[in-house]
Amino acid sequence: MELQTHEQPTDVQPGLKRVLVKFVGGSRPPAELFLGPGTTSSDVMGQLNLDRRGFFISKGTADSTFGLDENLYPSLKNGDLLFVSSHVDAGH
Repeated sequence: MELQTHEQPTDVQPGLKRVLVKFVGGSRPPAELFLGPGTTSSDVMGQLNLDRRGFFISKGTADSTFGLDENLYPSLKNGDLLFVSSHVDAGH
């Protein structure tokens, strides 16, 4: 698994997929990540310095949320947009 972050756009190395990660409901700027084969949601959370239990990664819709240890690489294309959102506890 290879995971890199870069502040400025660069050419994608062979075998890596470049994705843009946006943070829902926050002031944190988007992050560009390069994902290698085997990269999981947990790996992405760690790279972004986020608590793995406090956030979700999705492609933007409720039915596109990835599991914590799910391999993201086969589900994404180069240039895809991902969203990170915090867990929300609904009423009891």
